[in-house]
Amino acid sequence: MEKELKAGWTNVIHYLGSALLVIGAVDPLEGSVLITIGSGLLTFVAFKNRRKDRNRLIAGFISILVGVFFLFLFSSFGGFGGPNGIAWGWSVLILPYPAGWFYTIGLLLARLKAKPKA
Repeated sequence: MEKELKAGWTNVIHYLGSALLVIGAVDPLEGSVLITIGSGLLTFVAFKNRRKDRNRLIAGFISILVGVFFLFLFSSFGGFGGPNGIAWGWSVLILPYPAGWFYTIGLLLARLKAKPKA
């Protein structure tokens, strides 16, 4: 019974994390918080269930976290370009955010494809 309950709530968290990843992509700037939370939830569930791909999900989560950190940091300085803005070259530090998002989505799709049909 406890195993069924454990599987039930982790499945709910997994679906919630997946949904947050997709919903946050509608507006990647404003949805960056949702995407970060969703990736964190997926990583948490992978650790809880001792999945084999948990290290890959950690890499995606850290990548998203670093990119979103710099996104907010540069936004607090006034953004890029313009007389008071930051030079455009610094925008390279934001690239881990979309890269981590694509990587995590790819992991989810690969897991979905590899899931046996019951």
